[in-house]
Amino acid sequence: MKKLKNVLFVLMIFVSLNNVLFAQVSDCNHPPMILGQHEVTLYKTKFVNLSPEQLIINDLDGLENVKFEIEIQEGEGYKIGPNNQIEILDSKLKAVKVPVRVSDGFASSEIYEMIINKEDSMTTPTAIYVSSKGNDKNKGSLDSPLKTIEGARNYVRKLKEGGKLNRNGAIVYFREGEYFMNNATLFEKEDSGDLGAYIRYKAYNGESVRFIGAKKIDFNWFEKAPKKVTGLILEREARNKIKMLDLKKYGLMQYGIIDHVGYVVNNKPLPSAMVYIDGESLHLSRYPNIDNFDDIEMPVEKNRFVSKSKRVCLWKNKEDIWIDGAVSKPWEWKKNKIKEIDENGTVTMTWDYHDKIAIQKPKMFYFNIIEELDYPGEFYIDRKNAKMYIYLPDTVNVKSDIRITQSENQLIRLKGAQYITFEDICFEGTRNTAIELIENAKNIIIKDCEIHSCGLDGIIVNGENNKIENCHIHHVGANGVVLLGGDEETLKPARNIIENCKIHDFSQERRVYNPGIALRGVGHVVRSTEIYNGPHMGMIISGNNHLIEYSDFHNCPQEYSDMLAVYMNTGNYPLMRGTVIRRNEFHDVQGSWKQSAGVYLDNETSGVLIEGNYFYRNGAQENGWSVMIHGGADNVVRSNLFVDCSYPFCISLRLNGYAADNFEGLLQRWEKALKEAPKVYYRFYPELNHYFDDEEERPEVKDFTYHLKKDKEGRIVNYWNRRTPSTNVWKDNIIYNNQSVPFCMPVTDKRKNVENRGFYTTGLFRIKNGVRQDNLIHSGNKVLTPEYKKEVSEY
Repeated sequence: MKKLKNVLFVLMIFVSLNNVLFAQVSDCNHPPMILGQHEVTLYKTKFVNLSPEQLIINDLDGLENVKFEIEIQEGEGYKIGPNNQIEILDSKLKAVKVPVRVSDGFASSEIYEMIINKEDSMTTPTAIYVSSKGNDKNKGSLDSPLKTIEGARNYVRKLKEGGKLNRNGAIVYFREGEYFMNNATLFEKEDSGDLGAYIRYKAYNGESVRFIGAKKIDFNWFEKAPKKVTGLILEREARNKIKMLDLKKYGLMQYGIIDHVGYVVNNKPLPSAMVYIDGESLHLSRYPNIDNFDDIEMPVEKNRFVSKSKRVCLWKNKEDIWIDGAVSKPWEWKKNKIKEIDENGTVTMTWDYHDKIAIQKPKMFYFNIIEELDYPGEFYIDRKNAKMYIYLPDTVNVKSDIRITQSENQLIRLKGAQYITFEDICFEGTRNTAIELIENAKNIIIKDCEIHSCGLDGIIVNGENNKIENCHIHHVGANGVVLLGGDEETLKPARNIIENCKIHDFSQERRVYNPGIALRGVGHVVRSTEIYNGPHMGMIISGNNHLIEYSDFHNCPQEYSDMLAVYMNTGNYPLMRGTVIRRNEFHDVQGSWKQSAGVYLDNETSGVLIEGNYFYRNGAQENGWSVMIHGGADNVVRSNLFVDCSYPFCISLRLNGYAADNFEGLLQRWEKALKEAPKVYYRFYPELNHYFDDEEERPEVKDFTYHLKKDKEGRIVNYWNRRTPSTNVWKDNIIYNNQSVPFCMPVTDKRKNVENRGFYTTGLFRIKNGVRQDNLIHSGNKVLTPEYKKEVSEY
């Protein structure tokens, strides 16, 4: 993150030297929201001065040139002194909660309970020891350790019930080894710690501890594959490389089935078994080989096409061959079983696709084919005979850690539990999700952990004040992390935080709409986190008031399209707004289809601030925008730096073009939402008070009832501020192009309703009195090129 912060620091200096004035999302001020805090711990003192810098603040109006003031409320266990000083009154307190709020000079935040920890050097937590060689009937001491995590949990319960835990909680130390978990270990309310007295589950002194749902495969278990099998493989050079493993002989029978999943498919089966070596996933045999895709010569029906390669005609074992990919639109991915392949290469699939095949260039491959077992790292499971055939990479030997996932359950579940931490532990090898927090789990910390080789998600969080810190999450079948929680009625934030994590190689099994991070609900934070190597978007966001800052997005999406690294699609829900995306880096997003770059506000998404980010070397074969506003309103793109990006910015007003038929239905949805909205929404988003104001006619009574006017042909002729919003801001951005000319997007729209405006494009704009309207507030944007070493244009 150091490089990113340096770049953003330079950007902020450039902005300040140019005397940039910062615009708001609307003419109204938005109250700040406290989404968390940095740790405050007192050592050998009872005094501390509180300041806004100790808090994580989200403000839709931006943080630049804003001086927040902190307001401390009265409470128990402390006294408020001058200069916002807190004095802890009881030396025995482990921690205190101090209610605070912040003000931006115009409006104040809601109350936030700030935690002040007090280090107690006189008392250490109760220590409990666990070893894979121990026994759950032991005393739990270093020389008499317990054996399992369930045993440790039960031991802590017993101590709590007997009042034998000391005032600083407990540390459960796991000695080096593997702890096989075929069933989820459940932590409930009775397993909780307390404020300042967490129950910590931790590896002992940096030893390697693995909570694992996968079985180890001994290298010596592999046999030479019989010729009757290898003779089927089309590539002769690969035949003598294939090994066989008798799964039944070694009790490895939880390998599952391949099933129908994907876009608009309700089926939610567990993925089949994953095979991985030293943490790197292998894949089922496929054609074409990895990083390549097949093409369609001719579509026939929604479930039938002619393959271009004709390789499909050579496959003899066709009982369980599948297609993986997008065969119609570039985001309509699914797994579809092949029903028939005829002698001309016509492929018939079991299930129809949602849209017509080959609307756009397909991106698909075939898999689970014994004839195509020809590439290092591929395997094939004969499910009838419980045999696995595998092409092991040359680097694999007796020392390699070869695994096959067996558990069908989560490894850890926390149900309503509080004040528990997991530290320095590796969670791996389940066909399900690794860690799941449910039923309002609170104050759970997952720190310095590795999570990998999971069939579904790495971590799911549904609760409040939970934190994922310094974790490495990779090679998971679906989402890396899902954050849920917060109250949509009161806009109370969940304050779940992901910080300083690395998340990559996600969405390996469910390849679209399963990003590295998914945010839903109210008030989550993602900070200083790297997200990369995914087939679709890196992050998907819905809900309200999330904060994404100091993070690094790159190399996603890599395969599927109409997505950017960060994607939002909340236009159907006009109350969903308030997300701030600031001081992040978006680089090397080079999608092979269209619209694969930085931040995408799709389908009328509104009320988002994109500020102070660094966009570098982003593009796509077609329309690779670094930032795109697709029909929404009240969005601000401000003080960002764009370097060598194909098209820095686009605003497209879809409701004035191909989506015009949706307009009346959206107005009805929006009217209902605003009528039913709790009052707190009008406090946090004052612009909603003018949502249905029309520049041609402003109703005298603000009843949020729209009054449609239509022409003789039935087309709506008013409410242009909703059809083509004029409240988006493109301001004080810097664009640097390594070429000698400014960026310029070719006009490709068939309706000839797209224009270049220097370095940004505007599409589907309105025409008023015969003049095309820009529908964008813009000023202070500068284009620089190396040829002139100076500003060459300004918009």
